[in-house]
Amino acid sequence: MNKIKDFLIEAKKQTYANNLVERMASTRLNSKDYEYKKDNMIYHDTYFGGTRFIGEEVVYIDNKTYWSMNYYGVTLDETLWLSQKGMAKVFEVGIPAISKHLKNIFEEKELDESMVVSKMKNTTIHGAIKGKTQTTEIK
Repeated sequence: MNKIKDFLIEAKKQTYANNLVERMASTRLNSKDYEYKKDNMIYHDTYFGGTRFIGEEVVYIDNKTYWSMNYYGVTLDETLWLSQKGMAKVFEVGIPAISKHLKNIFEEKELDESMVVSKMKNTTIHGAIKGKTQTTEIK
């Protein structure tokens, strides 16, 4: 049983939680599909939606259905402000994975970048002039 549990955890990290992995071609209209294979096991996840979502996960062993689950949900609080570094920590991936995932979200119009990205100012001590600071605007 631990082998299946470990496989599921790894599969999730290598699919929707890892934006470096390419999605499969959608099997149904407006679905998002992921697949992960290791040894004789295959994980497949198909989901629909964003804030309101529904989907199905399936694990196959030796090409036979071993486990499946349907899920649905609603995000209750849509507001979460984290830096890319903070998101990377939450999802246990690198910052480049977060950057790529956000780029895809904005390109696919799941979110409007102007509504969800906050510009902040980063002030640091100027390296060349004592007592002076420099400010850079960052997203």
